[in-house]
Amino acid sequence: MSATLCPTDPGPDAAVARTHPVLTVRLDAVAHNTRVLAGSARRLMAVVKADGFGLGAEDVARTALGHGASALGVATLAEAAELRLAGLTAPLLAWLTAPGDDLSDAALHGVDVAVPGVTHLQAAVSAARRLGRVVRVHLYLDCGAARDGCPPELWPGLCAAARRAELDGTVRVVGVMGHLPCAASLDPVGNAGATARFVRGVRQARAAGLRPRLRHLGATAAVLGLPGTAFDLSRVGAGLVGIDPTGRYPVLRGAAQVTAPVVQVRDVGAGVGVGYDHTHRTAAPTRLALLPLGYADGLPVAASGRAEVLVHGRRRPLVGRVSMDQVVVDVGDLPVRLGDVVTVIGTGDDVVTGGATSDPAPTLAEWAGWAGTLPHELLTGLGRRLVRRTAPADAHLTPTRPPFPPGAPVTSSPLQHRPLPTPPTPGCRVAVVGGGANAEHDVSLASAAAVRDALAPTHDVVALTIARDGTWSTDGVALTFPEAVALIATCDVLLPAVHGPHGEDGTLAALADLAGVACVGSGVRAGAVGMDKWVTKLVAAAVGVAVADGHVVRSAAEACREPRLPAVVKPVASGSSHGVRRVDTVGELAAAVAAALELDDRVLVEGLVTGREIDVAVLRRADGTTVTSPPLEIGHAGAVFDTATKYDGSARFVVPAELDPADADRLAAAALAVVDALGCEGVARADFFLTSDGPLMNEVNTMPGMTPHSQVPRMFAAAGLPYAELVAELVAQARVRHAAGTP
Repeated sequence: MSATLCPTDPGPDAAVARTHPVLTVRLDAVAHNTRVLAGSARRLMAVVKADGFGLGAEDVARTALGHGASALGVATLAEAAELRLAGLTAPLLAWLTAPGDDLSDAALHGVDVAVPGVTHLQAAVSAARRLGRVVRVHLYLDCGAARDGCPPELWPGLCAAARRAELDGTVRVVGVMGHLPCAASLDPVGNAGATARFVRGVRQARAAGLRPRLRHLGATAAVLGLPGTAFDLSRVGAGLVGIDPTGRYPVLRGAAQVTAPVVQVRDVGAGVGVGYDHTHRTAAPTRLALLPLGYADGLPVAASGRAEVLVHGRRRPLVGRVSMDQVVVDVGDLPVRLGDVVTVIGTGDDVVTGGATSDPAPTLAEWAGWAGTLPHELLTGLGRRLVRRTAPADAHLTPTRPPFPPGAPVTSSPLQHRPLPTPPTPGCRVAVVGGGANAEHDVSLASAAAVRDALAPTHDVVALTIARDGTWSTDGVALTFPEAVALIATCDVLLPAVHGPHGEDGTLAALADLAGVACVGSGVRAGAVGMDKWVTKLVAAAVGVAVADGHVVRSAAEACREPRLPAVVKPVASGSSHGVRRVDTVGELAAAVAAALELDDRVLVEGLVTGREIDVAVLRRADGTTVTSPPLEIGHAGAVFDTATKYDGSARFVVPAELDPADADRLAAAALAVVDALGCEGVARADFFLTSDGPLMNEVNTMPGMTPHSQVPRMFAAAGLPYAELVAELVAQARVRHAAGTP
């Protein structure tokens, strides 16, 4: 074997990598991950405890704050003090203190502290009195982990004591926090119980006279997979550095890459024992390469005999036991030379120079699996002997493959197309209507609840609900229809978060018009036309936007007279993909039409379209200007994107969709053309198939889903417009249109 070093890159980083193990901290990945997670959280606290999970607390904190986080979290006051001394001024919470700790640093540095008991509260009171400051606290409730936090039976006493301390002027309760014990498993039973305990705890705190502004329960796993636990703030640490505790959402990028040089190469025969105790013997003649790192550098001994590394673009096994300072790789017949750089831990989008094809580099999650531990443990245990280099947050590295495969959950992009939100008017009273007497009742309830939460800090919100039978209520109190109209008339704005018939179809816009209040979204005409899929397609075709071939039927018999199969059947005026079904036989066609007729008296039968499913949202302001969102691609395994696929968690959304720029422009132009022709206001979503012949319009939603996890909020979050700002802008623009007399 040749021992000649043949450098391929004369740069200093390459020279170091050929002689030393290197840990590269990818701040560009931290920036990406922050944007992704911030798009699904109302507010994001970047948790940078344990020196930013081993990657540098200050660097990770500054990167996260620059890309969507609004606060910082750490475990200890010492960690908090280091961040303050580094010049970081963002809101900062420390949640692990001993009962007798001196909390003077918290008072002096403006650090919030978690309070899990009366003794901890007294420490905060003592520091406040000693320094003449007010200490900000977050009451910490144990939500089922039997670990940290106040036991539920002691919680009322803690709340009462905190209220007395507030009245005494020594503390201010700014938050209530908890922790989900089963978040990573997404266990519905365990997490539902913890969430219910947390909600009760918040209710008890308010009953004691406290008014906490921030409720926070969820961390990374909850942001990714438990939207019902996203209260006012989400604490994200592992996700910032690319760890998905659930293992189900491939949207995060690893922020740590470990490489090591080959320092020795030897050819051996069959039956050669390798490493201590000869735990491995070669099965055939092969080539072995030695790497100068081991368990003192963070590689787990438990991964011996299981782990793999990336050599010349190919996965090769570690053989023998992981030693303190070195490991051995069986490289087979690869032409390995001294100084060749081996990727030990990859990031999921690792770069291979020269355009070579490559196996994926082993990730931190894979190493954790090989070792039977958590990726968190491995990352925080990477040793100090590794030479550290940092890729800045604005680094542009070319991945060897698309970082997110088709069908991955939502991702985000750098700031683009960001609308400038109109500030909400103080004291603005908004009636938010949810529910509805249609098949989309539950979805509408979720949208209304999310919208109310987003508006509550800056608006006076009135909650109204339409039951499935059409009756009205407010906060559980039944209303007659005249009483509901009278209550709406006391408001400045009506926000109709009712999807589908008797809501999105212009019904509630008409009610707002008659009550003399502004209405968020499209007016009567655009709502009615947009709800009718057949008429919408006629409008689209009239302005030059292609649509699928189809026809309207009113009976199964009519549909089966001259069937053109395969086809897609859908109600003309229904939403959330209710009643949508692919059919391949006449029997399936008859059954699908009969089922759709239960939702509407007309059914649309269209030829099956093959193409990528792409959505584009359009935000129209009161002055007539429009903003298009980044495109979103829907990935699913079903025959069609029906109701079950839409809400069972199997569908995956990618935003921005990876499109040719020309296709992206054509989609945006088509969306604007249709929305303009319909006369939509506020925000509307245009759904397309991108075929080999170009965009083909599917339908338009004039009141799309409006939870933070719905498609439109995700698209605008990817453009840099957070959910709460999007909702506030819709309300503000509705008031401007109403004042100007615009319908």
